[in-house]
Amino acid sequence: MDHTVHLADLFRWYFGAEVEEVYAEVDNLFAPEQIAVDTAGLMLMTLSNGVQASIDCSWSRPARYPRWGHLKLDVVGERGAAVMDCFAQHVTLYARDALRNPSWIGFGSDPNQAMIDEFVDSIRSQREPCVSWNDGYQALRVALAAYESARIKEPVKVEHPQT
Repeated sequence: MDHTVHLADLFRWYFGAEVEEVYAEVDNLFAPEQIAVDTAGLMLMTLSNGVQASIDCSWSRPARYPRWGHLKLDVVGERGAAVMDCFAQHVTLYARDALRNPSWIGFGSDPNQAMIDEFVDSIRSQREPCVSWNDGYQALRVALAAYESARIKEPVKVEHPQT
């Protein structure tokens, strides 16, 4: 659920479509001795405009990985491909005392700060925020459908009630 909701948001926004069907595999492959939550997940989705998508929502980075998280989107179309790495603005630092364990020093804009600034501005301006309650609700519905799919080992339709 931790990573799925963010990527479901991106798919809905980039493709202007709702997620209609989800198939998911979920497990605790990376830290079963330490925590009792799912740490591995792979989802296949069909969007309302026919786009097929997948999400690897696993916590699969080793503890010594130089940064937390990874948000990368690869889009392959009929006439080309695009790759986006949201947190790729970094410099790799190899220190003399830690040559085998580099660190990544981030630079550029902070997407978390931008989200907070937008939310605060919407309150001050007394307007709806760019990301609405419905965006969060739809992303949650995708994550819950993924859990249901993993439980029953079948694809699950994501129903969209008429408003």
